[in-house]
Amino acid sequence: MQINILSLTVKNGGALKDVKIEFTDMGQPQSVIVLGGANGSGKTTVLELIFALFMLFKIHDTRLITTQGGVFKPIQHILMQTEYAEIELLIDGKKTRVFFDKPPILTEAISQGNKHGIVLNRLNHDWGLQCSDMSQHLYDSIMLNEEQPINLSSNQTNIIPSILYFPHHRELLPVTGEQIYREEVKYQWCYRYQNHSNFPGSLESYLIWLDYAEPEIFKFVIDFLNQLDFEGKTFHIHRKTLSVRVKTRDGNEHTLNQLSSGEQNILILLLELRRRLIPGSIVLLDEIENSQHPAFQHRLAQNLLQLQRQIPFQLILTTH
Repeated sequence: MQINILSLTVKNGGALKDVKIEFTDMGQPQSVIVLGGANGSGKTTVLELIFALFMLFKIHDTRLITTQGGVFKPIQHILMQTEYAEIELLIDGKKTRVFFDKPPILTEAISQGNKHGIVLNRLNHDWGLQCSDMSQHLYDSIMLNEEQPINLSSNQTNIIPSILYFPHHRELLPVTGEQIYREEVKYQWCYRYQNHSNFPGSLESYLIWLDYAEPEIFKFVIDFLNQLDFEGKTFHIHRKTLSVRVKTRDGNEHTLNQLSSGEQNILILLLELRRRLIPGSIVLLDEIENSQHPAFQHRLAQNLLQLQRQIPFQLILTTH
């Protein structure tokens, strides 16, 4: 399956008053879209709205619904602060639109001259769901794939694409572990990166688990990291202390979180993509230049384009 965003329409959403942003050239979806602008111009709002609209396909998940005063509301706060938002998609060559109007109606409809699609209403504290063929296929596929293991050593074609979002604040926090945790990568329809302050779930725990349980995949990942050219730095596991060690060109060693902020940013983005990216996915990246020296910005951009040639995906990023 291939998913591409064709456009985003917003009315009264933060700094975006009444705009339509096209992600196409001559009607064809672009593989790389760069949104530039000053602070407060609405760049992050664009990414947040796109992510929230895709999350509507998981509105069945009770974790996405909260209740206030007996009234059920979805937890996509950015949508609750927006009058109207809509994305037009191209899914395997078919146009589909997903849009949000002020509650209580959340609607997704396929653009084929009709209004049939997902309609979510609060009816006696229950949510009704009616789907078009395309919407139903995608909805069912999400249900089938959610929480299934991902094997990053091969390009899996049996798992549908996903939406991967990297907010602007990305860093490796100091973590320590006293035992090895099973860090199996599970499919998520909408994945949002978060900084981990605990050992379980962190990139460090993930690499240690691979070294212990999946040596072939571990070699694949370590080779990938060592090719990133962090001024000759290489990565290995110190099993006695359950930590990832970084060896510098002069032979000294330090911990993973002692990498420079720019190196951390590159490692987080590329390693998370390498372990989660499904062909045909959409990647949302806020502030690509975050903590990056100009040389590192160029290196990150080149690595993203190289990865895109290996595993096709649509990249939408923001920059100042």
